[in-house]
Amino acid sequence: IDKELGTDYGTASKPLTMIAHSLGGVIGFDMATTERDPLHLERFVTLGSQPGFFHLLDPRSGGVPAFEGEPVTLGANLKHWTNIWDHYDMLAFGVSEVFRLYDGSSPIDRPVCCYRDAVRGAALLQSHLGYFTRRASVAVIAEALTSG
Repeated sequence: IDKELGTDYGTASKPLTMIAHSLGGVIGFDMATTERDPLHLERFVTLGSQPGFFHLLDPRSGGVPAFEGEPVTLGANLKHWTNIWDHYDMLAFGVSEVFRLYDGSSPIDRPVCCYRDAVRGAALLQSHLGYFTRRASVAVIAEALTSG
């Protein structure tokens, strides 16, 4: 970030927007929730990602308390979070039951069109890799980047 955008991007004065798929969403979550110098995100969009799942198994960073039956509140540096997932994607998990944003609202979990007609063995691959080629996903991303 420093070389391309300058040192103040990703800070409270210039938060970033991040769109991340799969493990990239976990990495983005870790960057935004680390205790030391967290990344500030105005908007965070995850697709087929696992931050909620991993946090339930083993909290991802010292900056976020462990889940103990109630959603965990995240810091104010992560303002808006939309999580896109597909029912057939075994690598996609919800986040709204695990986390709350700093203002008490839930991150938004949005399902997209599933691959109901996919060949059984190919459904996982098609669903996990197909987010950016589906009109439904693109529409949700556009909405997440322009709403509220």
